[in-house]
Amino acid sequence: MFKVFFIFSMMIWLATANDAQGESFKSLQKKMEKKRLSKRYTSYQLYKNGHFFSALNYLKDYYKKAKKTNKKDPEMAKLMEVLLVKAGTESLGDLPDHMIKGINAPTVALILARRMYYKKDYKRALGYLAKIPSTHRLAPDAFIMRGMIAYEKKDDYASLSAYAQCSKITMSLKGGTKSAPLKRYYDILSQGCLINQARIYFKQKKFKKSLEFYSLIPKTSYHWPYIILEKAWNYYYLKDYNRVLGLLVTYKSPLLTSYFFPEAEMLKALAYYRLCLWDDALNVIKRYYSIYKSRSSKLHTMLTKHKDSHTFFFELVNTPIEKNEKKNMFIRNLVVMVKKKVKYNLDQFSYMNAKDEYYKLKKEPKGKLRSYGMIHVREDALYRKAKINHYTKTTFFNFLNDIYLFSQRLFTLKLEILSSQRHMMYAKKKFEKRKRGDLSEVSRQSDEYFFGFDGEFWADELGDYSFGLKSQCQQESSFERKGEE
Repeated sequence: MFKVFFIFSMMIWLATANDAQGESFKSLQKKMEKKRLSKRYTSYQLYKNGHFFSALNYLKDYYKKAKKTNKKDPEMAKLMEVLLVKAGTESLGDLPDHMIKGINAPTVALILARRMYYKKDYKRALGYLAKIPSTHRLAPDAFIMRGMIAYEKKDDYASLSAYAQCSKITMSLKGGTKSAPLKRYYDILSQGCLINQARIYFKQKKFKKSLEFYSLIPKTSYHWPYIILEKAWNYYYLKDYNRVLGLLVTYKSPLLTSYFFPEAEMLKALAYYRLCLWDDALNVIKRYYSIYKSRSSKLHTMLTKHKDSHTFFFELVNTPIEKNEKKNMFIRNLVVMVKKKVKYNLDQFSYMNAKDEYYKLKKEPKGKLRSYGMIHVREDALYRKAKINHYTKTTFFNFLNDIYLFSQRLFTLKLEILSSQRHMMYAKKKFEKRKRGDLSEVSRQSDEYFFGFDGEFWADELGDYSFGLKSQCQQESSFERKGEE
């Protein structure tokens, strides 16, 4: 259940204005027709007049041929830092490590650290992270990666410390800006670090401590719909099955109709099972098979048909919602979930910027500069489009895999329930007659108050529900004894 939270804090910085005005594109192109201009000069002038992708491509060419001493040029390092912010860090994806490791720019250091992380070369990754000052805007990202590395090395203490530092520094950066978008973005980063701490405590089986950190995430957060399920697992292991069911019923709220997690259905059935409410558990399983399993088969047929397409999933996620609703019940929900992801927004924003610059270049007079720019910026746009297509496809197929995975687990649970029912029948035992829920069955903290649910979801109550069902268990079930999860 532990998933790392790692994003480059770039999206808001991409939108920063370019205050200085450089030489016009037309003038620069005329110069280039008359004499050979250095890539250093061309890159800087293109940046000044707002052609960020073109400028970065010229700067990349400069570094491909630059000598080791030139790579330490502070002016070019500063320009690289700015252009990576404007065009996106993935722009250096085609340059090998040795071509960029001499560039003294924190953004480049973070890119290299990330590459070393995926190569599992943690020592070198930490070395690059050490080059990022604690006061730099990328400091939170650096601490996130330190937390990831420590977690991979099974050093929970160091990982928790790194994520705690991330939250602290992010809040400091938030306090130092007046930009509302930046403040919101720093909130996302800080909340991600809190969630990672909660996940580590969950792994350590410190479920109450984990819940303390989850409770720090406001209901208005981008992360909140996803952590409902994670909180529910904590309550499950605390054996508060009524709270598990209350949390999961939150997904039935009209505000969360776009969020469907097969794992949540499995957990719901398990909670009923632990309460020995077998009919309720079987109803959950029956509904899963009759609605979700059958419709997922239709989705699988449709997606498999286009699995090798380089554009289908990109077009799908950019199709108006009302059109997706007619295709399949899951398509709309999955598209909405994808479009709320930070990664998608980073790539989409970068793609739109590259696309805009391409059409901007088309309006310029013909010449070497224009031709060079159009070729490379078109490649930049297509690369980002392919990334979005791949990310969306991966999300969709992961969802299908979850459908089938939890279908198998629910089948195993169903067999266990039927076995338990037969055991009760042969033993001639009967469950006591009961009413559906009682406040006495609700466990609560001293500062919590509960009121009856009248069938309406209120935004301020979401995530605070609890059932009041009495357990019908007369003895520990075999499923419990096996330690099944």
